[in-house]
Amino acid sequence: MATVEVGQNLLDIAIQHSGSVEAAFDLASINGLSITDAVAAGSNVAIASIASQPVVDFFSVNEIKPATGITDINIAQTISDEGIEFWAIEEDFIVS
Repeated sequence: MATVEVGQNLLDIAIQHSGSVEAAFDLASINGLSITDAVAAGSNVAIASIASQPVVDFFSVNEIKPATGITDINIAQTISDEGIEFWAIEEDFIVS
């Protein structure tokens, strides 16, 4: 079993605990989840077999816990109404 950290998704858990991102499919299957399901921080998931022990050891020895999951808060922080994609020619953005 592995405890899910904040911001982790099944891909992060798979690489950290199984050594292969492809293990996410096994993780999803044995935990009754879809590969795209959000996993709550603090919950426990059963781990599939280890695909690459050196990769698992690397994450463990270096105390690396990948957390690439995007949350609603992350999205809100990255979206703004500034920048060239929001500007209108001759309204906000004057060409000279």
